[in-house]
Amino acid sequence: MLKKLTLALVCVGILSSAVADTATFVIPPNTQTNIFPAPVKLLSLSVLATNACTVLMYDAPGTATTWSATAYTNYTQYATNVSQIYTNFFGVATTNWLTNALVRYTNSVAASTNNYQQVFAQSYASNTTTTIPNLGITFVNGVLLTNAANTLTITVSYTGN
Repeated sequence: MLKKLTLALVCVGILSSAVADTATFVIPPNTQTNIFPAPVKLLSLSVLATNACTVLMYDAPGTATTWSATAYTNYTQYATNVSQIYTNFFGVATTNWLTNALVRYTNSVAASTNNYQQVFAQSYASNTTTTIPNLGITFVNGVLLTNAANTLTITVSYTGN
């Protein structure tokens, strides 16, 4: 009985994960459009290009292909032994040992600009419809499309993550 119940639950899970949605977008020339701000898995892609164009896909949460890390400073303290050698009034060299003295170390890290991961790049000829089945790309941050040339219509089949 337990085996049949487990098998039934597995089948329901497989069938529910196989359901895909479809969406169509019109991307203007020289723009960056975030078509899915949430994590998704693209299953297939169909592009209708009336003029030659190039499509780039980034795994990015917004409409920018780069992100910046701000500058910061971190501080570290560590214990060490410090020695001080001096000659006293009578001409005797004396050594002072200061044990477990705390030393503060400062590390400054500069700001940096980083690129989001480019996941897909494809050029399309004029007056063509290109379909790419079994794409299977998982986007963690969201799907950002850039169109470098002319207006295009893109249809995607996807599932939520």
